[in-house]
Amino acid sequence: MSTYVFSEYDIGNGNFASDEKNAVSFTISTERGFMDMNKLTTLTASDEGPEVTLTLDWKKKTMDIQGVTKPMADVRRKHGGVFSL
Repeated sequence: MSTYVFSEYDIGNGNFASDEKNAVSFTISTERGFMDMNKLTTLTASDEGPEVTLTLDWKKKTMDIQGVTKPMADVRRKHGGVFSL
């Protein structure tokens, strides 16, 4: 299992990568709005191969992965298992 480390103090803008050779690294950028609140956060795979992009819309509370949009509440939900809520 890869361990990822942020390269910047501001985790909303910067890179994070693994110490493993073939692991994918990512670039993060956050657009801020009124009163410096998060508006959109975009996470993009920065390695060769197909471009993978994830966008978090903080106001609408949605997550978009490659054009498929889901509410963040659906992503947080656990399915099955003894300790699932």
